[in-house]
Amino acid sequence: MKYIFREGNSEQTLLLLHGTGGNEEDLLPLSDLIDPEANVLSVRGNVNENGMNRFFRRLAEGVFDEEDLIQRTNELNHFLDEKSKEYGFDRNQIYAVGYSNGANIAGSLLYHFQNSLKRRHVVSPYGA
Repeated sequence: MKYIFREGNSEQTLLLLHGTGGNEEDLLPLSDLIDPEANVLSVRGNVNENGMNRFFRRLAEGVFDEEDLIQRTNELNHFLDEKSKEYGFDRNQIYAVGYSNGANIAGSLLYHFQNSLKRRHVVSPYGA
């Protein structure tokens, strides 16, 4: 996975997850507004849909490929485990900031791995 990691001065890590067509740089400006002291891990989705980055495939507009979603959720969870060891951040202090497709995979992480993220709000303005 392509990503950007920025070390902060707190125990918290913001996991930034872009929307369809975005990349790992899209939500970086928000991290300073949300918590300027937090670590930042901003990830690019591995799926390419008609030239647009996504975190998981769709079967059609608004129709998730649930099998792929589960596989990609497992990959992201494993990636978070690896990066927390590599960079030394607390795996239990990760807060997701996701837009659209990114919010969808954050919700999937919470559903399939109940302790994978700290719980606050997961807001998706779109269903895809």
